[in-house]
Amino acid sequence: MKIDAQGIYTFKRKTFSSSFEVYKGSTLSGAREQGHSPVMYIDISSRSSDMLLRELPSMKSIVTAGRHRWTGKGKYDVTVGGKTTSLERSTTWCRKRSFTLLNGTSCLASRKSFPQSASFVVTNQRTGNTLATFENCNWAMSKHGVLRLHAPELDEDDIAVLFMAIIIMVRLENDKRKVVASAGG
Repeated sequence: MKIDAQGIYTFKRKTFSSSFEVYKGSTLSGAREQGHSPVMYIDISSRSSDMLLRELPSMKSIVTAGRHRWTGKGKYDVTVGGKTTSLERSTTWCRKRSFTLLNGTSCLASRKSFPQSASFVVTNQRTGNTLATFENCNWAMSKHGVLRLHAPELDEDDIAVLFMAIIIMVRLENDKRKVVASAGG
């Protein structure tokens, strides 16, 4: 399965899990009405920092990611097609993650905060163009959010890296919410 460079994908929460099913399009109800099945599965380990994007129904791995321990910067390695790149923040408290696509394009993944939700944007640092956006859907029961890709000039492996960059940002946000919720008593 090829990830569409200008595609729209909806993340559906899996019950009792940190993982997601991914549907084409921006609505789950539209996908259900048309009888569409999920096209990808995001496997997020609750025990480690490992993340895996799989194509469905074959469960073939598209891209993987895992956190480097003891780096002090929360560095994540993203591997696709045997090639690896890293997402890392410049300082300990920074919410932005910089990374270089496999073709050499420097990118920045950043969080945009709104009162009840968070969204993420990946931009090309040289041109300022938006390559991907993710909008959280806190009000929906099963829909977690919508990913929109805007990168027709990139190849399949770079699109997979963009997709994983958003997954990492979503995971970091979810982990942060769990810590805040558990500390809130």
